[in-house]
Amino acid sequence: RDRGALQYQREVGSAPPLLYDPLDPELELQPAVCRKFKAGRSLRDVEPTVNLWIRNVYNQEIQGEED
Repeated sequence: RDRGALQYQREVGSAPPLLYDPLDPELELQPAVCRKFKAGRSLRDVEPTVNLWIRNVYNQEIQGEED
């Protein structure tokens, strides 16, 4: 395995995933340093929600679409 190649999820190729589900049986087969990186379904659950204001090069706010 190339230790420098990781992928966010199981996508294509043979690169190992960056994160494992805590109950993934393959997690036990990984080196101890790799077993530290495990997360539930999504890291978005632990990230704060933030507002995003977009400005152009003249520092004028750009209005986005309303949801």
